[in-house]
Amino acid sequence: MNVTSANLPETMDATTTTTTTPTSPTSPTSHLQQLLLTPHGTLAKPPLDSQAPQHSRGAEVSQSANLSACVGCRRVSSELWGSCRYCECKLCETCQRACHFCGGSFCPKCSLAVYLQEERVVCLSCC
Repeated sequence: MNVTSANLPETMDATTTTTTTPTSPTSPTSHLQQLLLTPHGTLAKPPLDSQAPQHSRGAEVSQSANLSACVGCRRVSSELWGSCRYCECKLCETCQRACHFCGGSFCPKCSLAVYLQEERVVCLSCC
């Protein structure tokens, strides 16, 4: 016997129930669809046009696969940007930070702003 939060007894039914997994095309997993990454960086469902040929959807997916998001500002673009010398993540030009000591290009996560007489960027390797 189980007790509920209102301290009232709850009885369990002793009959056994069997559940079967449907193997028909109407199973819940048959309705799953792959989401696509839009040029604006959002996820979208594929078009519902069942008449559309499969190769156009494949071209749409491959086009969105070429898009990269900057780790610093999350801007999405198909342009090839620089990468962080420490963690090798993709960066846009405005988010790249040059280390004062070694001169390498680093992301905001792998570099620190050091305030001595002026602000200087120092990478994690040179700290």
